[in-house]
Amino acid sequence: MALRNIVTVGDPVLTKVCRPVTKFDDRLSQLIDDMIETLHDANGAGLAAPQIGVLRRVVIVNTEGEDWELVNPEIVEVSEEEQTGIEGCLSLPGRWGIVTRPYTVRVRAQDRDGATFEVEDEDITARCFCHEIEHLDGHLFSEHCDRLLTDEELEQYLKEHEPELYARRGMMRSAGGRAVSRRSMEKYAEAVRLYETTDEDLQTIAQRLGLVYNSLGGFMRRHFPELLARHKGKATGPKG
Repeated sequence: MALRNIVTVGDPVLTKVCRPVTKFDDRLSQLIDDMIETLHDANGAGLAAPQIGVLRRVVIVNTEGEDWELVNPEIVEVSEEEQTGIEGCLSLPGRWGIVTRPYTVRVRAQDRDGATFEVEDEDITARCFCHEIEHLDGHLFSEHCDRLLTDEELEQYLKEHEPELYARRGMMRSAGGRAVSRRSMEKYAEAVRLYETTDEDLQTIAQRLGLVYNSLGGFMRRHFPELLARHKGKATGPKG
């Protein structure tokens, strides 16, 4: 893996429409691995390929302690219920705005091996799905804002709303020390139970629970390696 340079507003690559991924090969896996490392290094919640200068439809989202690898993603369903909150972007460093998004979003995408899956989530993850997928069509979150917040307005907003938003998401800490939503942890716990007590492999379980196959495999390898060793015949998901 390698760190990539994150381009910022003013670079024309951020205004271009990305091309679909058609080859699911080592080059794509390298791109995804580099995006994950770059996202973690920047301490961000999401990263789209054009933000590192690559015009391909690839997105990484990490709001719940696991990396969601979305290749050729498309939003297939959104809720009528909306959420309004603060949003920023690694390509607009230090700038923030108030944006309204759907509260729940369902996405259809492919993983790094080309397998198609669907995932549905809410709150901050739904917001990130919308934000990052917009990048693939040359759009920025600032297009949804009347204006960006001043430093004073940002400080006041965080003082008034951040504890409330944190509590509403019901965040907790995973074994790895990263923030994970209560809903996500419940799904992972159910996945572990199914893997241990049924004949289903991880891909089937991920599809059943609406989890990303690669993320579930990574979670199992990090936290339940002994369980995987006892069920070597089952698929665990490609390493990422």
